[in-house]
Amino acid sequence: MGNKEVIQIVNLSFLGTGEHRESDFHIISNFHNTILQANRNNTSIAARLFDGPGSTPKSPTSKHPTPGTYFYNPVTHAKVPINASMSKKISDAMQQLTGVLAGEGVEDLLFEATVYLNNIIEKNEGTLPKAINLQGFSRGADACLRMANVIYLLYPEIRVNLFLIDQVPGPGRRAHAPSYTIPPNVENFESTLMLHEYRPGFDPQHAGRYVFCAPERTKTNIKIYYGEHGIGNRLEHHEKNHTALLLHDDLNRFCRKTGTLPKINSKFYITHRNTKGRIQQEHIESHLELSDLARFKLLCCMKKNEGSYSKGLSINKRKILLNREDYVQDSSLFINQEHRELFKKLYPATFNWFFEKNYDPLNPQKKFTNLLSQKKQLNDKMALVANELKNMELSPEEAHFCSLLAKQFRFNKNKFPNTLSLPRGVERNEQFNRGQPLLREEPEYRLSNLQYRLTSIVNYYHYHCNIKSEISDQIKTLLLESVQASRNKPESEAILYLEKRIALVKEILERNNEKGFMWNQINLIAPDAQKYGIEVKNLLQKHLQHNEILLRSQRELIHFAIEEVDTILASQEKNPMQQCQEIRKLVLLLKSEVTRPENEYQLQRNLLKMAFLTFSQNQSQIINLDSLAKNLNQLANLHHDKTNTTEKIIERLNQYYQRNTFWHSVTHILKLYKIPCPKINLGRKSEIADFLRKELLQLKAEGKDNDVDAISQALGKARKKLTDHYQQITQLKMDSLDRIINEGLGLVIAMRTIIPQNPMSSKSFMDFKKRLQCLTEVENLEHIDYSKK
Repeated sequence: MGNKEVIQIVNLSFLGTGEHRESDFHIISNFHNTILQANRNNTSIAARLFDGPGSTPKSPTSKHPTPGTYFYNPVTHAKVPINASMSKKISDAMQQLTGVLAGEGVEDLLFEATVYLNNIIEKNEGTLPKAINLQGFSRGADACLRMANVIYLLYPEIRVNLFLIDQVPGPGRRAHAPSYTIPPNVENFESTLMLHEYRPGFDPQHAGRYVFCAPERTKTNIKIYYGEHGIGNRLEHHEKNHTALLLHDDLNRFCRKTGTLPKINSKFYITHRNTKGRIQQEHIESHLELSDLARFKLLCCMKKNEGSYSKGLSINKRKILLNREDYVQDSSLFINQEHRELFKKLYPATFNWFFEKNYDPLNPQKKFTNLLSQKKQLNDKMALVANELKNMELSPEEAHFCSLLAKQFRFNKNKFPNTLSLPRGVERNEQFNRGQPLLREEPEYRLSNLQYRLTSIVNYYHYHCNIKSEISDQIKTLLLESVQASRNKPESEAILYLEKRIALVKEILERNNEKGFMWNQINLIAPDAQKYGIEVKNLLQKHLQHNEILLRSQRELIHFAIEEVDTILASQEKNPMQQCQEIRKLVLLLKSEVTRPENEYQLQRNLLKMAFLTFSQNQSQIINLDSLAKNLNQLANLHHDKTNTTEKIIERLNQYYQRNTFWHSVTHILKLYKIPCPKINLGRKSEIADFLRKELLQLKAEGKDNDVDAISQALGKARKKLTDHYQQITQLKMDSLDRIINEGLGLVIAMRTIIPQNPMSSKSFMDFKKRLQCLTEVENLEHIDYSKK
């Protein structure tokens, strides 16, 4: 490719229902234009704007007709008129790919974006963009999330960043999985919801409905603002401009973070609409990025003008308005979690006094040399609080918020510090997850992880499960109440409380023989580590007793593993999930050490015994090294909530098949309108992909999901078939199948680095244990960048 610069970031912007670039100017179109202007000399960034579903241009001869009435040519950028029959064929192809039909031209928009993206990949000579940023409003926001799912189906290697403004799918479409599923390729997810939209049919997707495929990786920020559906799109009413200023700054920060705008000194533009009688005049205002203090002041002013924001005939209140406490604690004071977080950052002593009960992380036990030193510390802190409150009272923007604090905590603003009550709140250092993955590393984030897992189980059951029961409904209520109660307890106490409530839930489900969705999900987050440990020990003891093939060194290693299981189960520092993960790592490492013949003599004995017993008894009753390997594989797959190595490769092969099938289904349409067709492989390479898929499915059926040798052998066969194929053709045409096989081999190589191939000496117990402690979960290895090796 030489020195040719490739497009690395693609920015796609989607307008809302009925909105057209020729007549609607607001946050989405403004930022699209800003990105184009900022990158006019930067060929590594591409941007495209999509008109909203059902939108109409000003002129019938416009270059941008209504979505669903044209075919987009990515080479000439012309929009070729088509009839309804041809539009239906496009919709049918997209429906076959996604499984649902959004209607009203949405499929045509998704197809246009897909063709545009494919053309970029063709211009990049097959190199994929590093990231795709999607931003949209209303139905446009819904199109963004649907497009993220399309990208995952067709190009799962590309990172996606999402910025959604009040995502409203429309009546009957909220239940579509692509409308609420955040696929694992999403790196950053930001969704802003408006509280005071009362019109029927404008119900949004929200935090309770979203389903995250990779909560441990996707950085998430879901926030609420005051106002109706489009309040943040432009400046219009002086007393209600705070949402627009904050929302534009949010998108500006998002664009800087994800690479489409300069990281410093980036300006953003806001449409200001003046209404005089029936005449509306619009002009663009320029703004610089806002500081934390400026954002806090705007949030306080928004709170002060809550009455103006909430005006309207509230015939259809949104659930997010009725359940504001799900988004921020003390919603009578704070608008959203950022408001609370900024208050702690800017006024730390006051926040600590009212919400953290004067908790001191340097002295959590509150040990003082005497009562005098304790009183002095309290008085010093009280003086700090009084000073912060005075500064707040002197600020015109923050004075109302100070009054709300005074009302809630019953102090007199004019009599500091004498009227301050004793410290309030929960005695702990409050953590904030805004902009972070929903699941983070334990034990530091054990409490927030438990709260998220339990809440997500309840939400999925409530919004997306078709099969419900009276017992499961009771469990749903119990779990919600438990999570809410845990928010008002110190951290260690809250963790213990939730673990006891989980145990109670398991007991109720067991007693009522409820083994459906709730049972399965609860057992994933709170598995029975004791039961799992006993299963592992029983299997190992069975092989010690009956497996005549095992050598002394292998037997000693199995004895050590049994002792290690007991040590893990006796640990008070690890919760049941962590204990299961540790035992599983032990099983995986043990499998690599004791299931390979140590010498030629043992290899021959193993083969002879297998051949002899095959004729004399049932295959499942044979006990040798092969059966031990299979049993250990099965145990490794029993107690974990992530897909195994084989399933990951199978998923990628399914996506390869879907991509080829999709493009094949629209090839005749593209050719008809002389639009370049993407390269697809439905011939020999498709057969090789299907061969590899069947090989891996067979390994799965045999319990060899994580068998390094078996997976490597299957990938090697596919690689050999590819090599033979390339030798028979005149032109080398590598595609994503080559990447899938190469990444699979890279994953196997990574697995071998943590699971040594050669058996070790039975005396090396300390080395074995050291490697066991350092062993990374196999599921995390797919994120390694093998291209750097």
